Amino acid sequence: METNWNEHRDKIIGLGEHSLHKSYYPELQERIDELELSKRNLMTLINSVSDAIIIHDKEGKILLLNNQARKIYNIDDADNKQYTIFDITSSEQESHLLPELWSNVLNNNTRVFEWLGRQLKTNREIPMQVSLNSTIWDDQHVIVAIVRDFTERKEFEKQIIAAKEKAEESDRLKTAFLANMSHEIRTPMNGIIGFTNLLKSPGLSTEDQQAYIEIIEKSGQRMLSTIQAIIDIAKIESGLEKTDVSTFNLNRLMGDLFEFFYIEAAGKNIQLTITSQLPDKNAHIQTDKEKLNSILTNLIKNAIKYTHKGSIDFGYSLDTGKEDPVLKFCIKDTGIGIPADRQQAVFNRFEQADIEDRAAYQGSGLGLAIAKSYVEMLGGKIWLESEPGVGSVFYFTLPYNTEAKIKAETKNIYSGDPLQPDSKLKILIVEDEEVAALYLQIILKEYGKEFLVTKSGAEAVKICKNNPDIDLVLMDIKVPEMNGHEATRKIREFNKNVFILAQTAYAQIGDREKCIHAGCNDFVSKPINKGKLLGIIDNFLKSE
Repeated sequence: METNWNEHRDKIIGLGEHSLHKSYYPELQERIDELELSKRNLMTLINSVSDAIIIHDKEGKILLLNNQARKIYNIDDADNKQYTIFDITSSEQESHLLPELWSNVLNNNTRVFEWLGRQLKTNREIPMQVSLNSTIWDDQHVIVAIVRDFTERKEFEKQIIAAKEKAEESDRLKTAFLANMSHEIRTPMNGIIGFTNLLKSPGLSTEDQQAYIEIIEKSGQRMLSTIQAIIDIAKIESGLEKTDVSTFNLNRLMGDLFEFFYIEAAGKNIQLTITSQLPDKNAHIQTDKEKLNSILTNLIKNAIKYTHKGSIDFGYSLDTGKEDPVLKFCIKDTGIGIPADRQQAVFNRFEQADIEDRAAYQGSGLGLAIAKSYVEMLGGKIWLESEPGVGSVFYFTLPYNTEAKIKAETKNIYSGDPLQPDSKLKILIVEDEEVAALYLQIILKEYGKEFLVTKSGAEAVKICKNNPDIDLVLMDIKVPEMNGHEATRKIREFNKNVFILAQTAYAQIGDREKCIHAGCNDFVSKPINKGKLLGIIDNFLKSE
């Protein structure tokens, strides 16, 4: 035993010749225990750090990993395989540059840089920040790498960049939109105000008067269309737009659209045709009629706008190739076409295919965005095919919903024949705008034997109580003291027979139903179309 101690005494640190004496063995064990405790404390400290710590030599051989490093690189605690830095480095990195970097670090040059690591089992790449320092470990110069997982930070940076780009794009589009809205509102206003002033000119011929009036009317319709588009897109963006499903004849709707756009297309020498549709017996469908009309109107209007010669064809067919049959609509034109890189942009809000030259074509840039939103609300999808200089084809689908019992549709059509004197009516106009009230009296001159006018809903109720012989009430909805809905309900408490026609600037989906629910017989939206208003009154009189 003594000989054995003599052979190994030089390996016993700090005890010298006294280590040969057995009385010093407990002191040696105590020293060893202290070193083991220090080592455990050191590893506890290293493992408590939230960053990964890797100690490796100048060749990249890993000597120590803390728990966070094993977690990041997906290395099991029981895995004692000898790994190198190259094993946990992405193939995307130029790892051949590492030895030179390590050499500089060993010369006491700290390095901090971003790196791309790799998980051993999943091969998932890990963006990270690495800090390299040198130290002494087991009597050798080694490198201590402190590694921080940058995955969340990089994702956050991507989100920030994407949000910034989206905000910049939104700002760019809205700036272009506001500029275009200014153009789209000021241009028709210029026509309305300018030609209204010209109508005051003395000695104006009848032909000039009619021409100026037509320009004023077209300008008014254009501005109304712009305002309606803004209202529609605002409701879509705010989530307030709802669907109103009804049953109707799709062929009749298509025919009405053809008649409406035929003159405009002919004015540009464009041939407008309907080439495909179902037989009438299969053409009764259930969907939101107003939204479908808006979709088709926007697409046909767009086709006419961007087509200078040739033809426009629209129609629909039944696609039974899927589990649930769908109606496939098609609007084809021989217009200017859309470049491939702008074909998705045309469906964006506030954007046309060529945002830099939007003044070249009138329009808000909202039509296709509204059409896309409506198609998706109705359970369909929309897409296009286009080639610059050749033309475009817009497609969209809708579920083919039908109903066995179809309610007959009625139209309010004004015959144009004034009433006979003995058929004239006592009319109450509830309207707080003097110009609007005057307009109603003028267009109903041939119908009215007596006009009563009030600006107040509460006053309208009193007038009806005092005049039970009133035949017709034109009820504005937004009036002082008592709104039109409440006034109508009050009138219905004592007069069930008087015909109450709501005439209002509230013209969104659901507004008609609110008026009917309150007790109105029918509904007409502002600006009031003379033919439609007289058609409603004609139908009322015929039913009487």
